[in-house]
Amino acid sequence: ALFQITDALQATSVCGLRAFKDTLSPVRYQMMAFWGVGFPMGYLLSTQNLLPSFSGPEGFLLAMTAGLLVASRLIFLKLYSVIRAQST
Repeated sequence: ALFQITDALQATSVCGLRAFKDTLSPVRYQMMAFWGVGFPMGYLLSTQNLLPSFSGPEGFLLAMTAGLLVASRLIFLKLYSVIRAQST
């Protein structure tokens, strides 16, 4: 459920930025979040036994949810700053 909520927030924020003609920022933030947070964390959780209850595929899903959470937060903050800049 957390994966779906963060994905919905990220998708709507990307569409909001697209309305302001900003299509490059979401790609940058997604690359940073997925490759910088999600993939390394997923590798560590799925191959190492750091958290025994989250080893294997469960660890990788948890890491991808964390990467998606970081991406959605960054994209939402960018959308918020663009909206504030347009209103002033």
